[in-house]
Amino acid sequence: SVTSYTLPTCALLDAALGNAKVGSAFDFSVVNVDGSGSGVITLATATGWTLVGLMTVAATAGTAQAFRARKTGDAAWSLYRIA
Repeated sequence: SVTSYTLPTCALLDAALGNAKVGSAFDFSVVNVDGSGSGVITLATATGWTLVGLMTVAATAGTAQAFRARKTGDAAWSLYRIA
């Protein structure tokens, strides 16, 4: 089945990362463990995000997709698909 993961709001992310400055970034990966042909994972936006690129992870067990989150302002982040 298609699964959607919603990012936290950027205000919540700012609160969790209290020392993050504009330009700060972190990378993370999402691994798909569903081997069915319909097991696509989609990252969904929340308040404050700008999404750049395709926000999906293929429906193949063990497939990983890397993303980079970069702070662009107060309660504002961009998410990039990177590899």
